[in-house]
Amino acid sequence: MIESHKPEPVLLAQVHQRALESVVALTSPASAANFVAACTAFRPDGQPWPVIAVGQRTALRARELGLQLLATAPRATAVELAPTVLRESDQPLVLLPGSNLQSPELGAALTEAGREVLHLQVQRTQPISGIPALAAERLGDLDLLVAFSPSALAFVESLDTAAVAAVSALPLAALGRTTGNAARALGLTVVVEPEAPGEDGLVAGIQNWWSRVRD
Repeated sequence: MIESHKPEPVLLAQVHQRALESVVALTSPASAANFVAACTAFRPDGQPWPVIAVGQRTALRARELGLQLLATAPRATAVELAPTVLRESDQPLVLLPGSNLQSPELGAALTEAGREVLHLQVQRTQPISGIPALAAERLGDLDLLVAFSPSALAFVESLDTAAVAAVSALPLAALGRTTGNAARALGLTVVVEPEAPGEDGLVAGIQNWWSRVRD
């Protein structure tokens, strides 16, 4: 579950004080909506916040919210967002609205390139504890697990030993390299990990994998 989170007033004040030297990097439609809920769609000078989005769905949501879309990363993954931000904006400060489980890779890439990064927690990701009863009963019947983010795998840490063994034995399809690495770190079996992260690559990878399994 994703819940909105209001940042501390001191942090919000800092965001508004430095608004004119900032660009916002959006990693999901939810982060876009929750950023606007926390900061509104407009800077203190009345102009919309300039944003760079990851993927078309996030870009569309940014436009719907009244934000100024500068560019869209070509692939729907946060790893692709860093070079797009660096190429499309020369603002010294990058605001990263996200959750308590936000991956550090994007911020690290921007910092390494010389940009200042301000993480702004605007939402909380609450992992489901354990496996829902119906899913637990049918673990042996499943053909494939599909994970769209590292946070989607957080439930594994709350499982008992038997359940972990059952989940680890299942093949898993990951949206991209970051999610695949997180799955392997938990001992899961990754069988699909598209070279070009995103839903199209994921679907194609699953189709190819299923064809091989059936043959």
